[in-house]
Amino acid sequence: NIGRLQENHRVIHPESAEQFALMLSPLLGLPLARLPEELVESVRVIFEERTLISDCRVLVVDDDMRNIFALTVMLEDHGLVVAHASNGMDAIEMLKRDHEFDLVFMDIMMPEMDGFETMRRIREFDTRLPIIALTAKAMPGDREECLQAGATDYMSKPIVEDERVLDTIRRNAVRVRTG
Repeated sequence: NIGRLQENHRVIHPESAEQFALMLSPLLGLPLARLPEELVESVRVIFEERTLISDCRVLVVDDDMRNIFALTVMLEDHGLVVAHASNGMDAIEMLKRDHEFDLVFMDIMMPEMDGFETMRRIREFDTRLPIIALTAKAMPGDREECLQAGATDYMSKPIVEDERVLDTIRRNAVRVRTG
């Protein structure tokens, strides 16, 4: 029973590469000083990448609360701070008011103002903010159309792969934070 397993086991989230190496050492039966250097370096790289995107501020724009919920849970589990807007006009108002967003996930198919028009209007006042276009009906040419409208990158729904989303964030949001 999963509930019983959760009650009996505590999940520990190490805060640093060093802390993780300390936890890993007894599991591998090796003293910390004898852990393979490749393993220690891999752990360090993972934590550096995680640190780069933690506290990243993301705006999710989608008219479907199920999509907002799923993406928000995934992003918050990785330390990102998430806000949402349920339509293009609200997103534009939020972005004009708050210039601290690092990245936007933009649904394409929304009522009133679709994602294409919303991205075009955002680009009128912010040309650097990374916008990741999301579409449920991936058709040939969609990616190019999204990029022409102002998207920085493109992903098709459903968004189920944490690593794919995190890689997209690392490639895009970090560029603004460090560049």
